[in-house]
Amino acid sequence: MRRFLCLAAVLAIGSTAGFAHEIKLEQLQLVHPWARGQAAPGATGPRDVNVYMTVFNRGAYADRLIAVSSPLSAGGEVRDGARVAEALALEAKSSLKMGIDGPHLVLRGVTDDLAGYEAFPVWLTFERAGRVEVAVVVEDAAAKDPTCSGSLMPSEMPHENAKADHDHHTH
Repeated sequence: MRRFLCLAAVLAIGSTAGFAHEIKLEQLQLVHPWARGQAAPGATGPRDVNVYMTVFNRGAYADRLIAVSSPLSAGGEVRDGARVAEALALEAKSSLKMGIDGPHLVLRGVTDDLAGYEAFPVWLTFERAGRVEVAVVVEDAAAKDPTCSGSLMPSEMPHENAKADHDHHTH
C-alpha cells in the first residue's frame, strides 16, 4: 500500500527526472525537495536520510526554518553544513539553497527503503510561516545534486498574497 501511495504522489508531481515541483506559500517558495535513494539495495537497520531543496523568502520579513520531521523517521535535525544548527536563516527577499555540501535537513532513523522516483511526506516548521507538509522526491542513488533554483529568482518574485499552491514545472 505504501508503494502505491508513493507512486500516486510521484505521479501527482511528475514521474520523470525532468520534472521538479515547488510549493508556494504566502511568503515562501519551496523548490524541488529531494533525497537520495538508498545506495545499497537490501541495506538493513535505521539510517539517516539527508533532504535538500531551495527555499525562497519572497516576504518583507526574515524567517527561520527551525524543525523537520517525517512519519518515516525517528526524528530530524536542521544542519548548517556538518554541524547541527538551531535554525536556518531565511533573510527577507533572499534564497537558501540546501545542498550536499551546505545547509540541509537530516531525518534520523529511517527504516523504509527509499527507491528512486518515489515520494514521502516531510513536515517543515518555520518560525513565522508555521508548519508545512512537502512531498520529498527520492532521486536515484547516483544523483549528485539535482536541486534546481526554481522558476522565480528573488528579484522577480511577485508580492501577491497567495495561499498554499502547488505548481509543477519542468527544469
